[in-house]
Amino acid sequence: MSDEPLINQGINRNMRSLLLVLFTLVMCSGNLASEVYGAVLDLRTASDSDSTSLDVPWEFSEGPIHPGQFQVNPRAEELAAFWMSGSKLPERGTFRLTLRRTFDQPALLLTMRDMPAFRLFVNGVLSASKGKIYTSEGMIENERGMTNVLLPQADEIELIIEAGASFPRWAASRSVLTVGPEALLRNQTLVDTIVLALMLGGLFITGIYHVALYILTPSRSVTLVLGFFCLVNCVRSSVTGTVDTILQIFPHFPYELSFTLSYIGYYLSPPLFLQFIRLSFPGTISVRIIRPLWCVSLVFVSLVLVSQVSLYGQLNYLFHAVTLASIAISFQAIIRAVRSRQRGAVLLLIASTIVSLATLNDVLYAEGWPSFGPLIHYALFLFILLQSIILSSQFSSTFNELAHIYREFTKIVYLHTVKQIASGQAIESTMRVGAAEAVVVAFDIVGSSRIKSPGFTDALERMMGRCYDSMSHGYDPKLMKAPAFRLKEMGDGLLCSIGFPFITGDSRSESEVATALAADFTQIFKEEMEKLDLEADAYCSVGIVKGTVEGFFPRFGVKQYDLRGKAIMLATRYESMRNAVYQKLGWHGSVIFVQDEVYRDLSPDEQELYTLWDTTLDKQRIRDDASAPRAWFRFMPHPERRLPHGKAEKVEEGEVALEAAECEGVSREHSAGKNR
Repeated sequence: MSDEPLINQGINRNMRSLLLVLFTLVMCSGNLASEVYGAVLDLRTASDSDSTSLDVPWEFSEGPIHPGQFQVNPRAEELAAFWMSGSKLPERGTFRLTLRRTFDQPALLLTMRDMPAFRLFVNGVLSASKGKIYTSEGMIENERGMTNVLLPQADEIELIIEAGASFPRWAASRSVLTVGPEALLRNQTLVDTIVLALMLGGLFITGIYHVALYILTPSRSVTLVLGFFCLVNCVRSSVTGTVDTILQIFPHFPYELSFTLSYIGYYLSPPLFLQFIRLSFPGTISVRIIRPLWCVSLVFVSLVLVSQVSLYGQLNYLFHAVTLASIAISFQAIIRAVRSRQRGAVLLLIASTIVSLATLNDVLYAEGWPSFGPLIHYALFLFILLQSIILSSQFSSTFNELAHIYREFTKIVYLHTVKQIASGQAIESTMRVGAAEAVVVAFDIVGSSRIKSPGFTDALERMMGRCYDSMSHGYDPKLMKAPAFRLKEMGDGLLCSIGFPFITGDSRSESEVATALAADFTQIFKEEMEKLDLEADAYCSVGIVKGTVEGFFPRFGVKQYDLRGKAIMLATRYESMRNAVYQKLGWHGSVIFVQDEVYRDLSPDEQELYTLWDTTLDKQRIRDDASAPRAWFRFMPHPERRLPHGKAEKVEEGEVALEAAECEGVSREHSAGKNR
């Protein structure tokens, strides 16, 4: 019994020794586990609705890392640091990261984007590769694109990446490795693909539209600049977006070329953007700023074309300063445009603010500073959308102005002239010029100053409008066909030509068309004057002459088409012969006085309506046409007085002579010749 305490003491000492050994083993095992795994990411408490970035320290070795084995001289490096500091590390290296999770967690998907040449081992099994790390020449062949790997359901997942050192798109860019629930990441990838497709489609369609618009309207160079800006950023976004669209379309797209396109797009964007603002709002940006900016951009573009991404990628931070300066200049210019209340300036200010903030964010992201990730692609889409609204508004306003100008222009020139000018022709080519034979009609109201009815002015306007409708009836702008061309309107009279510059398109002769128009003029005059309370009878007269006229545009000043020639002057002389007719035969109606050559062109039935006028008799000669042996005239119905208490006054010879003198002045104007 006395030995029992000693035995208990020995047991206690043995238990303490055993516990000490077990504690030592546990501690050693913990140290061994740390050495074995090197870098561990615990995902056991990760949310099923979030993804996790693998931008964490990885175990690194210049040589191979064998699955589950200890490594010599273990150390941890950030995976991306291998490419950021490629000049300080070997061309090849191996990284390891162990993921800890529970077996019942959802399946994990690993997404790898912007990775150069690599091989991925998952729990010792080769699961993915891209490019070539070991070529026959000992070189590395990089390849871009996104890689998705479904990870096994296990408590521990060992990721080993064997990669080749290379500089990605920016000098300080980070390859994107993300792990998360499979459904979450696949849905996110699908959403990113749809959004990027819409953005690229919008950029591409907008770019093509504005380039085509410039081809159709070369005077609007702002559309060409905006079109190139859209296309350049469309190409750039297709190789730098979250989905790498161009690599999905062309899986083996050249690695270096993809970086070349993205860098060139970045270097061309600032000068194109400032050029667009300068053309949209003239006077806001000096050409002294634009030209140096273009020179700097072209220098960087040339560097991209003649060197490798490993060189120009490291110099990219220098162009960031140019980009930030361009943003400042653009804001200054747009604020000037807003202050001067230029159309679309406010919307462009909003769009530029969005693009500028996104650009600043991307610069921070590219340099590895805190940011919200790449946003410039979405900002560009919003910018193009807002800018399209601005241009659509400008074009809509321009089209409305053009439509208004078109409508107003047709009030002063013929429709075919407007259409031909709109198609690019000079106004001098829209009307027939040169000498040709035509029939000229001169119409006038006799003693219009003695018509005192209050509604006479309105009646006169209606009459002239109806006469113009008669001259333009059946007008064809394509064939330049119309019954007559209105040469001049003289208050209470007009001059028109038949057969030139418009063809009549009538089976009748030009003389028959002219006499028919003359009859229409007198009938219109009668109908409109009879609507008035006339205190005396009213009369009109028409002179018709056939001869040579010349169509021309003045060499200087306003290019207004006109006709000249002796026939125009003679038409006014024949119209003034109404004085002699009234003096000899009395006031029997309105008078149509025609030249003998015109009379001979009439049909026999119409000739019977005219009476011979012997020009060889005294006081019956026609001024400036003394060689004419005869002429012809007829009386037409005239409007009679309506007020019984009024005094039926007739036009005195002196006033008739005065109106003849006025017509003579008009005829002299049209017969002035080429000196006009």
